[in-house]
Amino acid sequence: MKDTGKLMSMLAFIVLIITAVIWAVLFVIAVLANMNVIDGASVNLGWLRLISDILVVAVVVFYAWEYVKDKSMVWKIFFIIGAVIAVLGVFGVNLIPPVK
Repeated sequence: MKDTGKLMSMLAFIVLIITAVIWAVLFVIAVLANMNVIDGASVNLGWLRLISDILVVAVVVFYAWEYVKDKSMVWKIFFIIGAVIAVLGVFGVNLIPPVK
């Protein structure tokens, strides 16, 4: 268990660093586009944000499963529902109907 905890901690740290670098790149691009140094319309780095979101959700789901795997079936069902909603949310699927 100790090795698994170290591996999970290291994985979380790596994902945190990757996410920070991606957001820093996106921030610099946005600042340069607002200063008219580059054409912001021609730069589409949304895929970087998607990668960052996928990595964060993967780590959270992994940690959540490590917590829930020894719990009762009710907790595992809650985990599955939460994990599915989190993964769908990364890809922009919204299950909440719009308010009119």
